[in-house]
Amino acid sequence: MKIIYIYGLVDSVTKQIRYIGKTLHLRQRLREHLNKYSLKKETYKNHWIKQVLSKNANLEIIVLEECNENNWAARESYWIEHYNSLGNKLTNGTSGGDGQYFIYKFVKEKVSKALKGRHLSFKTEFKKGHVHSNEVITKIKLANKGKHYSPSTEITKDSIEFLELGKPFRFKKGMTPWCKGKKIGPISKEQKQKQSISAKKTWKIFKENGINPNEVHRGIKRFNATSPYIGVSWDKFKKKWRVTITLNSKLVFQKRFDTELEAALAYNKKAIELFGINAKVNNI
Repeated sequence: MKIIYIYGLVDSVTKQIRYIGKTLHLRQRLREHLNKYSLKKETYKNHWIKQVLSKNANLEIIVLEECNENNWAARESYWIEHYNSLGNKLTNGTSGGDGQYFIYKFVKEKVSKALKGRHLSFKTEFKKGHVHSNEVITKIKLANKGKHYSPSTEITKDSIEFLELGKPFRFKKGMTPWCKGKKIGPISKEQKQKQSISAKKTWKIFKENGINPNEVHRGIKRFNATSPYIGVSWDKFKKKWRVTITLNSKLVFQKRFDTELEAALAYNKKAIELFGINAKVNNI
């Protein structure tokens, strides 16, 4: 069976045990305690080691007992309890063995003395579940009255249609949910019927005129588009305005321009060329 050492860390000047632990290799464990990277952690033990080293003293390791894998936990907690009863200010963060965290009495006393007479800030006093008084509610209402959000933070009409269709939509930071009360999520049977009737009507018109629905120029503008013009978007990599036209899920036309207006005019020209009378163009 492996020998497990219960050790103590000692200040070479005071010769007082301030830390108790267990290890398989004593020299290696001492090196770990003195490692500059491990000393970066803000712990009680590390503060004590730094103080010892700042006084040009040495940190020594002594063996308290040799144990095995079965009884080391009980023996470690015994030695910690023993030296605590003798009045040694141990820097251990746990009671030993089981690794259960505890706070020493003298530490509790220090904390209580430091916090005595302190007044909590308004933020900390304003606890969870706090209910505003009627006076405060009226004050907040008056303060917010007449405030208008910028167009960038408002949700556009397209996004409301998006919600009505029952598609998932997440509010971005800064968005004001002025669509409160609108149904979000699964749509009702009546709405589904209305959508299917309108879809059937459009399909009938296409069939009568001999038009393929996939080849129809829709000219849909997204609610989160970077430009108010149809088919125009900002290319952040090339830093130019990009024109794109798709037909039957395939890219037909793509070009980049320096100005947004040039891109919109180019889109109108190409859309009329491809789709003729059925083209949806920008109003410029």
